[in-house]
Amino acid sequence: TAEAASVGHWHFNTYDGDALTIPASTGIGQLTCAPGWSAETVSSPAGTTVARSAATVAGSSLAFVGHSGNGQWFQISVPEATAQSVRGIVFAVRRSGTGFTSLNVGLSRDGGKTFVPVDRRVVTESWRREAFAWPAAKQSGPLTIRLQLDGATGSRGTLRVDNLSVLDSPPGPAEDPVPTHP
Repeated sequence: TAEAASVGHWHFNTYDGDALTIPASTGIGQLTCAPGWSAETVSSPAGTTVARSAATVAGSSLAFVGHSGNGQWFQISVPEATAQSVRGIVFAVRRSGTGFTSLNVGLSRDGGKTFVPVDRRVVTESWRREAFAWPAAKQSGPLTIRLQLDGATGSRGTLRVDNLSVLDSPPGPAEDPVPTHP
């Protein structure tokens, strides 16, 4: 299926694993890791071609490591001039055996003061395409999309994200959706 146009895209192929604020690879937006993450708990292992744009190679991904990160988040900020047109995100995600098992997505239109839940997903041990959509904004203001991680059981457990796109219309569904409540 054809995807909507990307407002901002992160392929992480030039990410060095140290920065906790990452500008979009193409388009606009900024990805920020929660203050609880550090250069020791964020890394850049091999990526995937799942959910990639046609011009993107597998390259690297963004990884979060360790059960001490349960409840931590990363978020994407989109400036006010573009925020009203944003309708969803799509990305590739996977976890290790003791990695983060759930991913909760929330939206803020007040500069990150409050978040409205969008959805929760179970993360599998294989790369898969995930997609989240929401209705058009009724008010103006900057948009913050927060993805919160939980469920890791090991100090070396990981969650990897790659080929993240912020879209101007709702994305198609995730591949073979995994139920949020077993």
